[in-house]
Amino acid sequence: MEIEDAKRIAAGIALSFLILHLSPAEACRCNTEGAAFVHLARNATLVVQGTVETQAERGAIQVRISRVLKGSLDRPGEPIKIWGDDGHLCRPYVSTFPRGTEWVFVLANRSFGGFPQRPGPRDYWISICGAHWVRVEGNRVSGRIRDAATEEAMSVDHLLKLLGKS
Repeated sequence: MEIEDAKRIAAGIALSFLILHLSPAEACRCNTEGAAFVHLARNATLVVQGTVETQAERGAIQVRISRVLKGSLDRPGEPIKIWGDDGHLCRPYVSTFPRGTEWVFVLANRSFGGFPQRPGPRDYWISICGAHWVRVEGNRVSGRIRDAATEEAMSVDHLLKLLGKS
């Protein structure tokens, strides 16, 4: 009987190990060193400022763009769709960006990783690996702007200067 008890205890320990060490967080591994917003924005192809209009569909938000800070959009006055996480990707959940809030986003529109299955020309995605967004409130922005590990706030004008815009 002692051997059976030892086997059950060993099985319980093994199961606990698997549950603790193979959690969903393991699905996304990021190297966030040097991944502060300013660094990512300077090296990005598209950086935009906009307001979240709606949760467009599961895993996406519709954003009305007010300013293109880097790159270009074919129709800047029309909303774009930004895709977040479906539960299996290294992206933030779109609930991070409530309706009516304003953000500056560093976006990508290549290599969607299968979500959505058929991205359109105005579909973009956002990574969770680094500070790919900062919140805009009035004339201030806040987020991990110059240091990936530290939250800070500054004026929008100061952020624009850091990005080489005036």
